[in-house]
Amino acid sequence: GSNIASIFSYYLGKLYGEHGLIKMYGTVKYLKWSKQFEEYGKWFILLGATTPIPYVPMIGGVFNLTVKQFILYAMIPRTLRFVLVMIFIMWVFV
Repeated sequence: GSNIASIFSYYLGKLYGEHGLIKMYGTVKYLKWSKQFEEYGKWFILLGATTPIPYVPMIGGVFNLTVKQFILYAMIPRTLRFVLVMIFIMWVFV
């Protein structure tokens, strides 16, 4: 369910996010954030995918992360996080 929501959020960010950020914060801030995302974005997405921080997939869509990069830096680490949490819970409670 979380992965389906992540994919949906990624595409929402791709479709509407850039316009929304520019409207809310202005072009100057958007361009600054876009430049920062080009430099550090993959690592931000990777870190966000391994934590419960919301809206990380949407940010990947807003700043035009490719689908391949999105799967590599967001979907795979998020899935691994869920598997590790499940293993930990089973180890502790079973």
